Amino acid sequence: MRRQSANTGGAIDVTAPRLAEPASPDTRPRGSGELVKRILSALVAAPVALAAVWFGSPWFEFLIALVLLLGAHEWTRLCGLTLRGGAAPVWGTPLLTLLTAAFAEPPWALAVLAAGTAIGALQQGNKAGLGRPGRWAAGGAALLGATALSALYLRIWVPDGAATILWLLAVVWAADIGAYFAGRAIGGPKLAPAISPGKTWSGFAGGMALALLVGGAGGWLKAGDASLAAVAVALLVALASVVGDLLESWVKRRFGAKDSGAIMPGHGGVLDRIDGLLTALPILAIIALLVGGDPVTWR
Repeated sequence: MRRQSANTGGAIDVTAPRLAEPASPDTRPRGSGELVKRILSALVAAPVALAAVWFGSPWFEFLIALVLLLGAHEWTRLCGLTLRGGAAPVWGTPLLTLLTAAFAEPPWALAVLAAGTAIGALQQGNKAGLGRPGRWAAGGAALLGATALSALYLRIWVPDGAATILWLLAVVWAADIGAYFAGRAIGGPKLAPAISPGKTWSGFAGGMALALLVGGAGGWLKAGDASLAAVAVALLVALASVVGDLLESWVKRRFGAKDSGAIMPGHGGVLDRIDGLLTALPILAIIALLVGGDPVTWR
């Protein structure tokens, strides 16, 4: 029933440009000019994302496909993967997963995701000193493919899917905004200095506080009362978004890159903007699967 809404050889090399010194992903300027760029980028991107979520198919699928294509490009370039050495599974797995999720039952899309990740893990290449290319190919295929499957599952298969994804976006954005301003205003000890020197415990606390506030308010709007479940889920989603942020920062630091790209002024690349969603979306999808209903209010 349809629902509603390898060896590089002579291959083209899409190796990421290496910096003389590994740059911290979080050392970009923090002045007012940078903040203005962030705000302007958000004012352009956010309405497009929100409209696609609200209006559903086919606009939602088009948006996810575009994000996946840009994200796959950034991941392969960042990790130095080539067309014969890992790039193909990173490009193909999320798109095939998205296509399968749009027209078939979720288990079929999960099978496509698992197969693509396994193929990525078998990739070979000659990137000396950067580890086995299969690890990075499998990682990119799994992260982007899980994002595609989770997004479609939440939008199509769970009750009130549009509102659920809008709630998720609000919580993740609140965690990011709260961390940014609390970190700048308070400073203090670093959260993970070896991975992301710009992040502080004060920023982490500020992000969690705002995420819980927004998540609880969203639960009240969805359920008509102050839902403790919504606050608990908001905590899990916000923590997952921090993990995704740190994971992407670790990958960038591993390859000596400051940003994953430059398509979004003030933010960097697409992966820099959706890093929290790469982990938050699958977590909320797993919660939805476990509760068998609304993953925000558990009703």
